[in-house]
Amino acid sequence: FKLGNMLISAAKRHKQELTMLVVDVDEFEKLNDKYGRAVGDALLARVAEELATCLRNSDVLGRFGGDEVAILLPATDEYRATYFAEKLRAAIEAMVYTRNEQQILLTASIGVAEIQQHHTAPDDMLRAAQSALQKAKKDGRNRCVAFSQINEAASATAV
Repeated sequence: FKLGNMLISAAKRHKQELTMLVVDVDEFEKLNDKYGRAVGDALLARVAEELATCLRNSDVLGRFGGDEVAILLPATDEYRATYFAEKLRAAIEAMVYTRNEQQILLTASIGVAEIQQHHTAPDDMLRAAQSALQKAKKDGRNRCVAFSQINEAASATAV
């Protein structure tokens, strides 16, 4: 969160783009129940390693609760971040984790939110990205949704 505050301040000061992704492993609770917490932790570690290999040096990745991971992408607009999120989602889906000769396959849902004028702290961006994440889960999981898509859908419904 300290790095998030710094990145938000810098993005606003220099009028640069900044986008946050929230990555959630789908049905993680069921995996924990079926295989145990040790396997769940190992799976999360593998997912984090996979995500880290895709990131630039300037990107920031952090686990903030349960099976959710936040990624801050400096100098990245929502369009490029959504494209990147789809690459991450596909990379997670392609992962194969083997335990006792049994393959465990994962999928992930990802919410994407670009910094807005009223965002002053990581929690502000986090709320927007989590709203997009909830929409991704509601729409069937294993997908990426941008916060602007939620706003566009709400506007279309209101008209």
